[in-house]
Amino acid sequence: MVHGFGAVGRVVSWNALLGVAAVAVVVGAAEAYLRLTWPFAQSSVEVEYVSGVGYLLKPHSEVRWTNWLDYWTTSRANSLGFLDREPPAPERAESGCHVAVVGDSFIEAKEVRVADKVQVRLEAMAAEAVPELGVVTSAWGWRGTGQVQQLVWWDEWIERRRPRLVVLVFAYNDLTDNADDRPDVARARRTESGITLQAPPAAASLHPVRGWRRWLPGARVWEVHPPMLGLWSAVWVGRKRAAWRRKADARLAPSPRAPLTGSAVSTDELDLTGFGIDQWQQRVRDAGASLVVLSSHSVSGGPLRSALAELTADRGIPLVDQADYIARQGGRLRHANWPNDAHWTPQGHEWAAGALLEWLMA
Repeated sequence: MVHGFGAVGRVVSWNALLGVAAVAVVVGAAEAYLRLTWPFAQSSVEVEYVSGVGYLLKPHSEVRWTNWLDYWTTSRANSLGFLDREPPAPERAESGCHVAVVGDSFIEAKEVRVADKVQVRLEAMAAEAVPELGVVTSAWGWRGTGQVQQLVWWDEWIERRRPRLVVLVFAYNDLTDNADDRPDVARARRTESGITLQAPPAAASLHPVRGWRRWLPGARVWEVHPPMLGLWSAVWVGRKRAAWRRKADARLAPSPRAPLTGSAVSTDELDLTGFGIDQWQQRVRDAGASLVVLSSHSVSGGPLRSALAELTADRGIPLVDQADYIARQGGRLRHANWPNDAHWTPQGHEWAAGALLEWLMA
């Protein structure tokens, strides 16, 4: 009987060891695969509140950004908290043609390397095509902002950099963002005397924005959030893309495969966006500079495109259409953004830069 129990124990022990070994092999293979295909598994950004301006990236902080499907990008914020190179010094800007590009997450552009962004590509393309202009560029972008919220950047930083040209990049969500009433950003407020600009408070708001931080950075398998464990299965990817298609009917989440064309625009959004554009036009004109609006390909049709065309035409502001430029280049709109993300790919940034350069040369 003792001998029998010993044999059973050995079998159980060997089976347990084989099971542990099999799990170790599977986990090891998964770790190796993820390390080969994913530079990192969690997005990571650090933000801080700037008095009278709102939230921006922590200066000089590293930003890691991924949607687990299309891109894994690592970049670093400049000394002002924007995801670009250092802005040109006033003397350098004044000696050439400083182009300041202003926008929301399309210009923040965490999805691409700084070297691939619209402002960097525009500077390089202009140096080759029209070197006599001496074009230098800077970019000022932060997610979830419209032209109203971006006004404080001009007052705080951009004006002293002596831009000759200011480019307002208009994305599909700008009308709604301009009407946003969040306490941590500049706001356009209606009063008895009209619409006024209210700067954000000096201290952080009651609704702080928290950065995404990496956890257990040493192991890809354990970094992956549990819902992401089945990421590479056809079922998961199919569901992800089906969700994007469903959102195509929603106003603020355009399909990455086609421009946004639906939904009406409210009078309040039009009025507050018009106020923001008026404020930009007045500030830029007072500084002796020029203003142009670049329309993202995501607003190439429908009520939003009509509203933007009317807002700019009424004020005599040139409107550069990225979608029109793409069509004339024989490109496809769907190549301007990621398959699973509405933001621009490097090709989208290249087309935006090309559209602006074409306008400059004309």
